[in-house]
Amino acid sequence: MKQLHPATPRRRRAGVPGFGTAIAAGFWLALGTVALSLPAGEVHAQAQAEKPKPPKLSGPVRKKLQPAQQAFDKGDFDTALTLAQEALALAKEPDDTVISLQILRAASARKNDLMGFAKYSEQLLALDALTGDERKKTEENLARIYFQQKDYAKSRQWATRWVEGGGGAAALEVLAATYLIENDCKNGIGPFEKSLEGREPTEQQLRTMNTCYLQLEDKAKRRATLETLVTRFQKREYFIDLLNSHQDAQADSRAVLNLYRLGLDRNWLWRESDLVEFAIMALDAGAPAEAEKVLEFAQKSGSLSTSTNNQQLQRQAKQLAAEDRKTIAALDKEARGGKNGEADVKVGLAYIGLGEYQKAVDAIRRGLQPDRVARVRRLDDAWMTLGIALSRLGNTAEAAKAFEQAKTDARMAPAADLWLKVGPTVAAAPAPAATAGG
Repeated sequence: MKQLHPATPRRRRAGVPGFGTAIAAGFWLALGTVALSLPAGEVHAQAQAEKPKPPKLSGPVRKKLQPAQQAFDKGDFDTALTLAQEALALAKEPDDTVISLQILRAASARKNDLMGFAKYSEQLLALDALTGDERKKTEENLARIYFQQKDYAKSRQWATRWVEGGGGAAALEVLAATYLIENDCKNGIGPFEKSLEGREPTEQQLRTMNTCYLQLEDKAKRRATLETLVTRFQKREYFIDLLNSHQDAQADSRAVLNLYRLGLDRNWLWRESDLVEFAIMALDAGAPAEAEKVLEFAQKSGSLSTSTNNQQLQRQAKQLAAEDRKTIAALDKEARGGKNGEADVKVGLAYIGLGEYQKAVDAIRRGLQPDRVARVRRLDDAWMTLGIALSRLGNTAEAAKAFEQAKTDARMAPAADLWLKVGPTVAAAPAPAATAGG
């Protein structure tokens, strides 16, 4: 085959989501989630229930707290706050401080003064006056309040304590958010991953993982995440990112070619650089008719520029495809008469390019027969090509069996696995208008 040297296709990366607003949206912490721990009228009752004896209050403090409690019960929270603050300033006994802080915290919460609620909650926690579920809920409230206030260091402090106290996935999620909102994947990805254990991530959560793995250069985890995004949501941007990641890892060229085939079947290849590179790889594989169709598609969709290299590539693909059309019948007959499985597979590949999928299936299956298969150079590619031809015939069950065979070779596994997961071929939809060279 005459070798061309067209311009190297320009690599593009689909945009990856940033942090800040995008990640914060995934961790929206509503003010309404901060609940009053001490309901109205129960401040003294709870204090008494937690102690074998009634709280020991000094006389001056009792004179302030009794009317403070009465004002609280009537809904006069401003008066309750004023009296409780005066009581706190007079406190001498431990219970003076605790009961004053309890009323201050409860009144602040009723006024929706979350920073006041946080202030008094922290003081109660420092006194070890909150225990059990009440302590855990307060740590949660503090982590959420400070996150909303964009004080991520303090939110992280309380989220960490919440996690340590058995807060589970919700606590881990908030802890992770305090790092991710500041673009700190190194510290955020661990709790983020743990928060998702045992449940299926949302699309936004997977996008966050993709962004972090890209930042951390964790190529294996990023590819696995992109494969999940492509499989579950089947969007072009995820496919292009996945394709780029395989190319960056210098994946097997035949595997990349088969990923391009999937991309075209799914109408995920719109831009010139994708389509030109696909055509070059098809020519190199011995499928000029396929290259010709790819370039025709690119031209009709407005994706192909009229550069000298592109015109030369089109002429070569057209010339070699015409030769295939003239000689394919004779080549098929010759392959049938021999025992060279490689010749059969090449004929099958040519038939795929020509759109004659049943003939492609017949030729490749012939090449995979026991008396012929020993000459086949790339069994994985033969099985992969067979699966694609069967898929385009609508025979998804047999196609899946072929892809499973191709998957046993590590070189072809990424492409075969994606064909299996994404499913059968869909009818191509018109590609959106694209700028040549875009």
